[in-house]
Amino acid sequence: MTKESKTPLFFIAFIFLYVLLNFIFIYISKSSYNGTVTENAYEKGISYNRVLKSNQEQEKLGWIGTLEYHSIERSKIELTFTLLDKHQKPIKNAQVNAQIMRPVTDKYDSHITLKETSPGVYQEKLELPLMGQWEIKLKAILGNNDYFLNKRIILDPYS
Repeated sequence: MTKESKTPLFFIAFIFLYVLLNFIFIYISKSSYNGTVTENAYEKGISYNRVLKSNQEQEKLGWIGTLEYHSIERSKIELTFTLLDKHQKPIKNAQVNAQIMRPVTDKYDSHITLKETSPGVYQEKLELPLMGQWEIKLKAILGNNDYFLNKRIILDPYS
């Protein structure tokens, strides 16, 4: 074969390789991510004014909430939520729920209820299936009053 006769073969091989790689990348992207960033994004956008109103009501209440966690074992943690009123007195008998989420997928989302262990202190132990970042969306309800708190935590496999 001469040099001139190999050129079309290289050109065809290059195009074939290019198309093959594109199909591989398309398959990987379709099989690894569902494309959903936010469920019901339109409805959440419309209800944004309600979110602003609830934030203003929460500020008027003057409640102070703190959320802490500490590791018990490698992937087991204990959440401690403390809720005080504007006079620094504990808020008792609130219903405290938390949604635990991974920022990158909804596969491991879970909901828990924290139990009151002492006045104004709510705790719960839980096991997280993976190390890394987790987002906790906490909601405390007492009567007609709601308190919201979001916190991102990091489970470090090396600590």
